[in-house]
Amino acid sequence: MARRLTFIRMPCWRAVAFSALCALAWEATPLACAAGTSAADAPSGPPVQEGWYIVRPACPFEGCSLDWMWRVVDRTPFYAADKSAKESGWFAAGQVLQPLQAYVRVRPVRGVVQKPDAQLKRGEMVWLLDPEGEGFFRLWRPGGLISWEVPDDPKHVRWDQPLDLARRLEWWVQVKPASGTPVWLRNPRGMECMDTLAGDADCKPVQGKAGQ
Repeated sequence: MARRLTFIRMPCWRAVAFSALCALAWEATPLACAAGTSAADAPSGPPVQEGWYIVRPACPFEGCSLDWMWRVVDRTPFYAADKSAKESGWFAAGQVLQPLQAYVRVRPVRGVVQKPDAQLKRGEMVWLLDPEGEGFFRLWRPGGLISWEVPDDPKHVRWDQPLDLARRLEWWVQVKPASGTPVWLRNPRGMECMDTLAGDADCKPVQGKAGQ
C-alpha cells in the first residue's frame, strides 16, 4: 500500500525562514521543527509555577517516610521558609525532628521520543519529571502523567538538556524540633529513621502515624 504524504503549503520565503529558524533553535522546539509546525502548535507541557513542577506530598526515594521522627546524623542547615537561598541556622547531630510536610519541585526536561516502546510513540514530545524509585520517573506526555522506566539506551529519547537531578530537583521538608518553631530542610539526606529500609534502631513514630 502506497504511503500517503502530507505537505504543508507556505510561501517559499516563509519555508526558507522556517527552516533557518529550526536550524538555529532545534534544541528549543525539536518536535515543532520535526513536524513542520510552529512552536505555538506544539503540545503543551506539564503545569508549572515559575518553571517548577510541584509534587505534594512527596518522598523522592524508595523507603522514604515522614511517619517517623528523624534523628540528625551530621550538622544540617535549616531555613526559615521554603525556597530560601540562605540558611537560618544549623541542627546539631543527635537532634530529633518531627517531619510535618514535604514537597518536591522539579524543572521538567523536554524531549522527543526517538525509539518507540510500549508507552511512547516515535516523534512524541514528553517531559521528564521526578523520580518514583527503582528507575521509574513521572513522565508528562500529551494526555497526562505516566510512570515510566528510563531506558539504558541514552538515544531512546532526545532530551533538550542533561538529566541532572542534582541541578533540577529540590526536596523541601518542614520539620519541628523538640523545642522551637517549624523550619524547612532542603534536600535532607543521611538522617536516621527517614528511610524505612535502612534498618535504623530505636525509631519512634510520629504521633498519630506509623500504625498508631
